[in-house]
Amino acid sequence: MIIAVNSRGDTQSASPLGWTEVPGFESAAATYADVAYIATSSTSAFTGTWTQNSSQPYTIGVMAFKPDVPLDPLAQWKTARATVASIPKVLVVGDSIAEGQGASVKTNRWQDILNGALRTNAGLPAGGAGFVPNYYAVAGSSSPWGNTAAGNLTGTLNTDYDYETWIGLGGRGVQLNDTTATETFTVYGDNAEIWYADGYGSGTSFKYQIDSGSVITVTYTSTYSQGLVVPVALGSVGSHTIKIMWNAGTPSPEGIYVYNGDKTTGIHFYDHTHSGATTDAYIGSDQDTIIIPKIAPDLAIIELVGVNDFQNSYCAPSQTLINVQAAITELNALTKVPSIVLLIPYAVESPTTNTLGYTWADYVTQLLTITESNVTIVNLYSLWGTSNGTGYYDSDGIHPSDAGHAQIASILAGVLDPMLTSLPWFGFF
Repeated sequence: MIIAVNSRGDTQSASPLGWTEVPGFESAAATYADVAYIATSSTSAFTGTWTQNSSQPYTIGVMAFKPDVPLDPLAQWKTARATVASIPKVLVVGDSIAEGQGASVKTNRWQDILNGALRTNAGLPAGGAGFVPNYYAVAGSSSPWGNTAAGNLTGTLNTDYDYETWIGLGGRGVQLNDTTATETFTVYGDNAEIWYADGYGSGTSFKYQIDSGSVITVTYTSTYSQGLVVPVALGSVGSHTIKIMWNAGTPSPEGIYVYNGDKTTGIHFYDHTHSGATTDAYIGSDQDTIIIPKIAPDLAIIELVGVNDFQNSYCAPSQTLINVQAAITELNALTKVPSIVLLIPYAVESPTTNTLGYTWADYVTQLLTITESNVTIVNLYSLWGTSNGTGYYDSDGIHPSDAGHAQIASILAGVLDPMLTSLPWFGFF
């Protein structure tokens, strides 16, 4: 038996049978693809791919190494992106910074700008708005579009105040309670989907109407699920209205998905964000365990990394790390393991130190210990520094301004598709 030690100090053993690959040295869970071989015969030349000594015989018992080559954490995204006919899918998980707080209009959010940039560079049509929830939880004079950019909710209904245990991406489902409860989406495109949660009894139903067309009823079953969809044709490309109305029981729409020439090809975006969310908001939730597997994302951009944990003194940095690791573990358990971009926000140091005694830098330090092979860390805290003099901050000193949202989109575009920016990709880590 020969004991092998690779360049990172890992040990494995193997029985000598000619050139023997040491099991366990190449793993998707490893940071590096170390493939180790043991020479068990002085005359057995190794014929694999090596950068040195590829044709020389080795002495019995001597280990040969394939050089440490970092695994590409964006491999799944790049594979999907190379074939847009496969419909690459992007999931954005975040709090108010990702939902769009600080953007003066919804289309100035960094995820909307990034969506458009990736589509344009891929030679795709501009496409539709993607997933649109019943409402956005942004607020204040800097972002007054939270309801008007979504479903224009009216009447007697329950919005998602307990979003961690509620329904729909970002927990922004609503419950329609009587004939006054309606929501009207104004969209631009040619096709859409109405998303809803089922399982509230066979007596539950809602109605919908496209423009001034016929009113159609959707009747529920007794089987609980989320992320169910009703495909609807909007007609010719242009502005349309989708009106969703109560019919019976307590129907619970989750939002809509809007297409504009990109239903069967293109890059699809899914907004799983909610202002105020902490890092444990969705771990083990129905959104994560039911809806996200249906989406099967190729790329997950996680911005939900602890801003509210810090600002609200919700938990210590060590617990934030545990929560973020749990979110990564959930994604890595999917049948198709996505590439993950961990977006660490800039200096959100208001207060400078929270009541637990930690600074935002303490949380960032913990996050930088994450080493999963499919995770790319984009560290805005390092890139932007601690100065608010850049113009990237909203007046509250916490959320990005329009310029800040545009800069975040540019940075992410440079990571995901370097042709989209002149900034060097290696400057962001």
